Amino acid sequence: MNQLSFTPQNLLDCVSYKDLIDNKTLLDYSTRLMAAENAYKKVKGKSFLNNGIQQISIGNKRGVKFKSFEDKLIAKVLEKNIIKAYKIKKLNRHQIIRDLIVHLKDGSPYNIIRLDIKQFFESISTGDLLNKIASEGKVSRFNLNLLYEYSNAINSAGISGFPRGVSLSSTLAELCLQELDAFYKKRNDVFFYSRFVDDIVIIHHGPELTRQFIYEHFESKLPKNLELHTGEKLTYESIGRASFDGGSNEMKEFSFLGYKFKISNKYHDSDTVFNNRNRKVEIDLSDKKIERLKQKIIKSFISYVNSMHTIQDFGLLHDRLKLLTGNYPIKDPVTGLKIHTGIYYNYQHKNVDKDCSLSKLDNFLRRIIFSKDDVFSKRITQHLSLQQKRKLASLTFKRGFDTIRYHTFNYSRLKTIKECWK
Repeated sequence: MNQLSFTPQNLLDCVSYKDLIDNKTLLDYSTRLMAAENAYKKVKGKSFLNNGIQQISIGNKRGVKFKSFEDKLIAKVLEKNIIKAYKIKKLNRHQIIRDLIVHLKDGSPYNIIRLDIKQFFESISTGDLLNKIASEGKVSRFNLNLLYEYSNAINSAGISGFPRGVSLSSTLAELCLQELDAFYKKRNDVFFYSRFVDDIVIIHHGPELTRQFIYEHFESKLPKNLELHTGEKLTYESIGRASFDGGSNEMKEFSFLGYKFKISNKYHDSDTVFNNRNRKVEIDLSDKKIERLKQKIIKSFISYVNSMHTIQDFGLLHDRLKLLTGNYPIKDPVTGLKIHTGIYYNYQHKNVDKDCSLSKLDNFLRRIIFSKDDVFSKRITQHLSLQQKRKLASLTFKRGFDTIRYHTFNYSRLKTIKECWK
C-alpha cells in the first residue's frame, strides 16, 4: 500500500498558490513550515477537525471550509492518498467537449442521452461510501480513520452528503460514481460516455429508446440515495444516418457543459477526416450560459447606477464589461501556472458565426447603452456621457471571441470586478 505519510514535508508540499494569495503570511517560508509542523502534530495527536468545520454558502447551497489551515493541509494529503489508491482522474471540460464533438460528427445513426444527477453532493450516502472504502482495503487504517473524522464533523454540523467547498468532497464524489463510469464505458452498445461531476452524456448505438426506459434504467444503476433530474435536464434524441444531399436539413439539439449542440441529418460540405465527410454539427453557447452572461451585464450596470458615478466607478463598469467580452490570464490556484480564460478560451469549440449567441449578446448590451424607450436603460444613460457610451459600446463579445481580445488584471482588481456578480 504505497501512500503518502503525513510528514511535515508532505504537508508542506500541499501549500498551494491560492493559499499564498488568501493568506499573505504564508509567503514567508518559516510560517509555511510552522503550519506544516503544527499539522503534523495534529495528526500525531489525533486532533484532526477537533474544532469541527465552518459552514458557508456557495451559490445558494450549503458548503464548508476548514477552521484551521492545519486541517486543510491534512485533508490535502488524505485526498492525494485516495486519488492514488483509486486512480481517480478528474476530467478536463475542454477535453470532454473535444472528444464529444468527434463522436457527434459520426455519420452513422445513434442516440444521444444527457443526464443530470439531482442534488449530487448532498445526496451521497457517506456511510455507504466509507464502508465500501473500508471493505476494499485500498487505503490504510490511518487514512480511513481520518475519513471517518471528516464524516463525523459533517454530520455534527447537520449536513447531509459531502458538502461543497472542500476539494476532498469532490474527490469522494468522484469515487462514488467510479463504478457507474466503468459499467457504461465497458458496454458494447455505448459509443461514447463521459461525465463531468454530475452531468453525464452518452452516445448509444442501438434501437430508439423511451425517456421512461432511460430514466428507470440509469437510475437503477446509481448508488443508493442518488436520483436523476427529470424534465428538461433529461435529454434524449434519436439521430438518423447522415445523408449527402436531398431532403430538408433537420437539426436536433441538446445542451451540455455550457454549449448547445445542433446535430444535422446531413454531412458537412467541407469538414472531412481522411477524405471522409463528417456530419454537420453546429456548436454555440447554451441558452443557460447566455442568460448568465446577461445577468452579469445587468448586475454590472446596476452596481454603476447605485454608485457615485465617479471616474473610478465608470472605470470599474468598463473593466467589468472588458472581462465579460474579452479574455484574460489567471493563475492556477494549485500550481500558480498561468491559465487563459474568457469568452474565447471558455467557448473555443463554438463554430456558429452567422446569427450566433455572441451577436445577440452584443445587441443586448447595445440596447442597454443606447435605448431611449427601456426604463432600465434610461436610468443608466442619464449617468453616462456620449463619450462613455461609445467607449462601452466598443466592447463586443463577437470581437472578443474572433480576435481573442486580451486584457490583464491583477488579483485584487479581478476580485473587485467579480464582487457584484455573486
